[in-house]
Amino acid sequence: MGIVVTVFMGLGLFLLWPTGAARLERWPSGRGIQKIIVYGLLLAGLWNGLWHGLRHLDDFWGLAALFSGIFMAATAALLLGPTGTTQAPPTSSRWYKAATHIAGTGLLVFFLLYAVTLIRLNLDLPIIGP
Repeated sequence: MGIVVTVFMGLGLFLLWPTGAARLERWPSGRGIQKIIVYGLLLAGLWNGLWHGLRHLDDFWGLAALFSGIFMAATAALLLGPTGTTQAPPTSSRWYKAATHIAGTGLLVFFLLYAVTLIRLNLDLPIIGP
């Protein structure tokens, strides 16, 4: 499941990038793909935070799952916007820009943590935690 969570974090970062969603919208089914990514990010974040994170609060990876799940769900909520669709969130407002920067930075940190850990696991190198 760590691979799935990491992939959705990367896709969420792609959509947060200023030109990411615009590139995707040029495709014939781009809006549908964008919705799949956003709802997948939300579901993966909820699973990571609520299911895995809350069950393992006593170790490093449980806390990482909890906080990465929060950032994933927050990013999905920002991408959905106030209408619940992926159409034109209020990108001009100051709170949206600040929230996007905070969510994007947190998501990037956890994406790098998960990606580096997955690479280290596949190379039989030690990882953080027990």
